[in-house]
Amino acid sequence: MLEKNGYDCLLFSTVNPMESMHFNLFDHIHEDTLDQDVLDIVDCIISATQEADEKRDFWTKAEKLWLTAAIGFVAGFCPKEDQTMQTVMDLLLQSEVSETDETMQSVTDIIFADAEKENPDHFAVQIYKLYRKAAGISAKSVLFSLGNRLNPFLLPAVKSLTSDDNLDIECIATRKTAVFLTISDSSSTFEFLSALILHVIVSQL
Repeated sequence: MLEKNGYDCLLFSTVNPMESMHFNLFDHIHEDTLDQDVLDIVDCIISATQEADEKRDFWTKAEKLWLTAAIGFVAGFCPKEDQTMQTVMDLLLQSEVSETDETMQSVTDIIFADAEKENPDHFAVQIYKLYRKAAGISAKSVLFSLGNRLNPFLLPAVKSLTSDDNLDIECIATRKTAVFLTISDSSSTFEFLSALILHVIVSQL
């Protein structure tokens, strides 16, 4: 009925991923507003994955630093085909911290060191340097908490839904559009994806 009346219909479904359009948040980070777009997206991810009784101000702020640096790095340094949350998860999986050796460098540390040589003033590089000020045992806890928060991105269904983007959100501002977000009524595990989409929609209007 909507299509007959000239509407473009968009569907994103975590209930039936095979029937869903795909959403890649990196397609909605713009070069001229990269810093602000990344900060806004990280705030949305943290808020949408926050547990109701979660009160860990220091840890949450440290997680935001790492995630901001990682998403900023992927958006600013990686080729277009690698600009997905899977690359962010690769950085997380390659992050290691020693509680006894502060000089130890993980693969992710080396990647950011190389990025600093290329562009020392880049937003993501500067944010990562702030994160690295955390002591070994604290940084290790931060990485563990992030792994717990972001682990849905490792699931095959979520990888598929977020590996590319054909959810033409930009058309909302220029054409008559109906957006359908289908979420489970028995599980909140994937609700953060819908929250991200709504965040991007609002930012486009």
